[in-house]
Amino acid sequence: MKKTFIVVLLLCAQYQSYAQTAASYAVRVQLVDSDGKKVAYANVYFADGDFAGAFTNDSGVAIIRTHIAGERHLTASLIGYDTEVKKIKVPHAQTIHVTMHEKSVELGELVIEASAYGGGEGKVAVSKIDVYTTPGGAADVFQSVKVLPGVTQTDETAAVPVRGGSPSENLILFNGATLAHPYHGENTAGNGLFTIVKTAVIRKLYFSSGGFSVRYGNALSGVLDIETDNHVAQNRVAVDANLVSVGGGLQRQIIPNTLSAQVYADHTSTALLFKMNKPAFDVVRDPVTSNVTGIVNYNYRPSGQIQAMILESRDAQTFDLTLQSNSQRYALETGNRVVSLQWSELFNPQWTSKASWSYSMYRNDWTFGDWKRANREYNIKWRWDHHYALHNRTILSFGGETYGDFYRFDYILPLRRGEYYNGADSVVLQGNHHAAVVAAYAEVQQKIARRWSAQIGFRTDYQTLSQNQIWDIRGSVVHELAANSFLRFSAGTFHQFPHITMYDKTIGNPELKAMRARHAVVGWEKNAATYQLKIESYYKWYDHLPLSDEDKNYVSQGRGYARGLDFFLKGGFVKTSGWFSYSFIQTRRKEMQIQTMRPSLYDITHNISLIVKQNLGRNFELASTLRYATGRPYTPVTAGQYDPVRGIWQPVYAADYSDRFPDFKRLDARLSKFFILGPQKHVVLYIEALNLLGIRNILDYSYSEDFSERHSVPSYFSNRTVVMGFSLSL
Repeated sequence: MKKTFIVVLLLCAQYQSYAQTAASYAVRVQLVDSDGKKVAYANVYFADGDFAGAFTNDSGVAIIRTHIAGERHLTASLIGYDTEVKKIKVPHAQTIHVTMHEKSVELGELVIEASAYGGGEGKVAVSKIDVYTTPGGAADVFQSVKVLPGVTQTDETAAVPVRGGSPSENLILFNGATLAHPYHGENTAGNGLFTIVKTAVIRKLYFSSGGFSVRYGNALSGVLDIETDNHVAQNRVAVDANLVSVGGGLQRQIIPNTLSAQVYADHTSTALLFKMNKPAFDVVRDPVTSNVTGIVNYNYRPSGQIQAMILESRDAQTFDLTLQSNSQRYALETGNRVVSLQWSELFNPQWTSKASWSYSMYRNDWTFGDWKRANREYNIKWRWDHHYALHNRTILSFGGETYGDFYRFDYILPLRRGEYYNGADSVVLQGNHHAAVVAAYAEVQQKIARRWSAQIGFRTDYQTLSQNQIWDIRGSVVHELAANSFLRFSAGTFHQFPHITMYDKTIGNPELKAMRARHAVVGWEKNAATYQLKIESYYKWYDHLPLSDEDKNYVSQGRGYARGLDFFLKGGFVKTSGWFSYSFIQTRRKEMQIQTMRPSLYDITHNISLIVKQNLGRNFELASTLRYATGRPYTPVTAGQYDPVRGIWQPVYAADYSDRFPDFKRLDARLSKFFILGPQKHVVLYIEALNLLGIRNILDYSYSEDFSERHSVPSYFSNRTVVMGFSLSL
C-alpha cells in the first residue's frame, strides 16, 4: 500500500511536470459574497477539460493554472452558498470576479446553536489575528479563548473551565484527534500555562460553552474543535523569536493546487527571561519545551482532499515548592504525540463526506519528594461524518465514531487527595486499563417558517468497560428578530464517562454510571457592521456524579447545578477596537469527597475581560488586556493537631470550600511596530509587559510545620515581567 501511494504521487508529479512544459495559463479569480465580503476556502475549478482548480485564500483569491485554452466553464462552490458557473475564455488577462450567493436558508452550527463561537461560518468572535496581538496571551489559542464569556478565570494557566465545569468536562479535538492533555508542562491539577497547539497552523476553531450539537459526545460542559490549514496559497517562511522562545515555519506548494506541506517548530526556555525578570518561585531547572507540527495536504481533485498531520511536543521543569507544610523538589516531564489522517469529499453542493483516523499518546512523569506519578495514555479513533442538503429547507447530518482508550499508571500519592503535608499517608497504585466506545448520531436542521429555524439530534454511545449504553437528545431553535438579530434557545442532555481509572475494582467501582448534565440556554445576538453583541443566560443540572463511599469507593449519587449570565461585546471605532466580556456564575456540587452541596472549585462569581487596541499611526499599535475574577474557593486549614504516635502535625480543616482566595487582577500591555515588506510579507517588533501593575495574585497557601502560620504562594506572573521579540513572515 505504501509503495502504491508513492507511485501515485510520482505519477502525479510527472503529470504536473508535463503540464507545465506545455502552454500554461494562470487564471486569477476573486470571490465575494452578496455583501462584498471575501469568500475564503471555496472550491474554484474548471468543470471541463483538465478539471484544473484551486481553493480561495483568506482574501478570497484563487489562481488556477491550466494548459487548455478557449471557452471554459468556471465553477465555484462552497457549503452554504449556491454553486456559481461562469463561462470565460482562456487566456484571460484580468481578474475574474464571481459573486457567491448564500442559500435561501442559512442552516449551520453558528445560526442554530446557542453558546457557539467561531467555526468558519458567520461572524468569528475572536479571530486569528486577535490571538496573535492580544497582550498576555502569548499568541496561545487557549489563553485567548479564556477571554470569551462562559469561561472561568481561575488562574493564569491555559485551562478552560466552562460554566462551572472542570476542564476535564470539555471535549478538545485537533484535526479529529482527542486531546485529553493539550498543555505544555501539565501540573498535578491537570493544567498548564500554554497549549501544544500552535496558532500558526489553525484554519478554523469552533468553541461552544453549552448546548452543542450531537456531533460531539462524551463531554458535560464544552467543546473546542480545532482544524488546521488545508491548503497553501503561496510559499512562505516565518520566523519568531523573543526572550522565551525561538521558532519558525515553512509553507511550500510542492505541486501547485495539488500537493503542499507545512512544518512549524519552536523551542522555549525561560533561562534568559528569568535572568531579566526575577520569577516568583525557586527555579532549579529552567522550564523548556519543544514542539514540531507537520502537515501534508493532497488535493486529488478540486473537491476532494487527503490531509496528514503529526504533532510532537516535549517539556521538562524542576522547582523547589512548598505544598501545605511540605517543602520538596518538584520535577516534571511530559510529552505528547498526535497523528491524524483525514479525507474529505464534496460530491456535489448538497452532499459532503469526511472521515478521519487519529492516534494520540500522552506521558506524564513527576515527583515531589517521595511521591511520584508516572502514566501513559493512548487513544485510537475512527470517525466519519456526512452532511446532505435534502432541499433548500432541510439539512441532514449523520455519522459515528469508535475509539479505544488505554491507560497505564504507577503512582505513589497521598491517601487523601491534595494532602501533601509532612508525614501524610500514602497509597501505592498501579494498573493497566482499556475501554472501547462505539457511537452514532443523526441530526436534522429545518427551516420551519420565514424567520424560524430548528435543529434536533439524537446520539447514542456504548462503552465496553462499564457496558453502559447512553442516549442523548438535543435541540435548538432560532428566531430572526430583524436583520442580523437573533434569539436562540438550546436544550438537551449530555453524558460523559468517568475517567477510566474510576472503574478499577480496587480503587474505583466498575458499576459507575455515565455522568449526566442537562443544559438550557437562551440568548440574543446582534451582528452589526461595526460590532457584535451577545447575551445569554443558562442553567445546567448535574447528576450521576461520582461520590465517595466507604464500602464501594465511589457511587453515582453526586449531583449539582450551575447557573449564570454571559455578556460579550466586540467592535471598533475609527482607530480603536477591542472587546468586553463578562460572566456571572453560581455553581454548587456534591461529588467525590464533598458529601454536601458546596460551592465548587470553579464557582467564580464574576469574570471580566477587557481588551483595547489603539492604532497610533505609522504602523504602531498599543494594546492592553485587563482581567478580573472573583477569588476561587478553597478549603482553609484552621489549626494543626499533633499525633504523638507518628510524631507529626496534621491539618484541621474548615468546611469544604468555605473561603476564597483574594480576587484575581491583572493588566498586560503591548506595543507593536509593523513593517510591511510586500503582499503577505511583514515584520513585527514588539515589547510586552505582563502584570504591568505588579499585583501579587495568589496561587495557593503553604503552612508552617504545625500549621500555625500561613504563607501566600504567588502566581506564576505575580512579578512584573517584560518580554521583547519579533515576528518575520516572507
